Amino acid sequence: MPFNLFRRKKKEDAKRETGQKLEAREEKKARVKVFLPGVLRNPHVTEKAGLGAGKGNYVFRVHPQANKGLVRQAVESLYGVQVQSVHLTRKPAKRVRIGRRQRVKPGLKKAVVQLKAGQTIETISR
Repeated sequence: MPFNLFRRKKKEDAKRETGQKLEAREEKKARVKVFLPGVLRNPHVTEKAGLGAGKGNYVFRVHPQANKGLVRQAVESLYGVQVQSVHLTRKPAKRVRIGRRQRVKPGLKKAVVQLKAGQTIETISR
């Protein structure tokens, strides 16, 4: 059994390890390619969402694994606007009884996107 288990790492070793970790992260980021139109599913058109659109807030249903950065990139590239902020919310799936039968109402993930002042999006519901 080696007795140097608890030795202090030299500065050179630490620099080498952090450099390798950074290279691995950059390599991993380079491998991930995202299809931006697949991030936004469709506009979430409700009465509440319509009221928010007057203030520059637009609601979209998004892919369950989407994050704020991807949503921002997708909206900016698809609609040609500048995004000020993105808020994500998740609605869980629920069990629903209809008579004796049970079924599952699927959950969804929504993104509330706030645009910079003076910009608008023309949304059409499905």
